[in-house]
Amino acid sequence: MKIRQVTFNSPNIAAQKHFFENSLGFSLLSENEAAITIQAGTSQLTFLQSKDHHPYHYAFDIPQNQFAEARQWLVERVDILTDYAGISEFHFTDWNAHALYFKDADGNIAEFIARHNLETARMMPFTGKSIIRVSEVGIVSPHVIETVSALRKRACIKGWRGAGSETFTAVGDEEGLLIVVREGRPWRPTHDVFSMITPLEIVIEGAESLDIPNLPYRILAADKFPA
Repeated sequence: MKIRQVTFNSPNIAAQKHFFENSLGFSLLSENEAAITIQAGTSQLTFLQSKDHHPYHYAFDIPQNQFAEARQWLVERVDILTDYAGISEFHFTDWNAHALYFKDADGNIAEFIARHNLETARMMPFTGKSIIRVSEVGIVSPHVIETVSALRKRACIKGWRGAGSETFTAVGDEEGLLIVVREGRPWRPTHDVFSMITPLEIVIEGAESLDIPNLPYRILAADKFPA
């Protein structure tokens, strides 16, 4: 499952443009008064100007051999987030991955994650152009298991690493995951940035289109998405 495009609401697309283009060195694909689109590896991020915004979560895959280099590159540009214990690097042994987190210009919780099971090693120095793809997007729901069931049955997205729980369940695979969390749960690694329901659209290769019942989310199949 590959995430091709994600559309987020943004209260300030000018600030997001500056952040991604100037601070992180991503490529700007398009812009107008209502939206900007950023290239992130094989994925695209679109930010729509809107006051209807609460912090989202998304993750960028980075080369699996460049976590330390990517961290050093990132700390020169943004503040790295820590958890309540002051930890800023996270080793997910079950996922065989290392991650770190930061905020974008809208206060969304972004993540760099090196997935060591994937053959993504690169030898060139790490830059914003080293990003491989958007590999995770957070989905907020008051009823996690219900939403996961809809994604699995109606969008044909498989489960990931077991049954999950009523507060956190991931669906998809290592190339693309939807992280379904209960409304009001803090976004990792923070304790004060809470997940809230906010409109979201995701174009996915390897899934069927779905409007998630009673929630402002749309999943679009990449092969049915207009060019």
